[in-house]
Amino acid sequence: MLQLHGSRLNLYYIEHFNSLNHITVISCFNWSAIGSSLSESKQGKISLDEKLSVENLNEVVSRITDAHAQWYEIGVALKIPLGTLDGFDKPPKVNFIKVMNTWLVTDPNPTWRTLVDALSGPLVGRPDLGDKVRNA
Repeated sequence: MLQLHGSRLNLYYIEHFNSLNHITVISCFNWSAIGSSLSESKQGKISLDEKLSVENLNEVVSRITDAHAQWYEIGVALKIPLGTLDGFDKPPKVNFIKVMNTWLVTDPNPTWRTLVDALSGPLVGRPDLGDKVRNA
């Protein structure tokens, strides 16, 4: 479900909807935050060894948003279990965000270097995206 609040666009993922109009929301992403987070964050070169967290989700997604079509390969390269990835059944852009969120939440030490290595490695094969992360 999409919901517009002023200049913010929220995307909600609905898990359950019953006849009594009760819904269970799995998660919500604020697209204005994703689109604007890079301009609000520090731009330019980053510290590759900076430890990331789910608080960095918007910046991570903003730096490589055009990689969404390869969400599955990126997830495998980031060592997300295949069973978890196989459960992602939304459109590619949504699955890409879910992959990035899962990585940031489950990896005990997520860093920009880990992401660059995953993007540049043979499974994903996108060194251009690694460069984009370093220099965005």
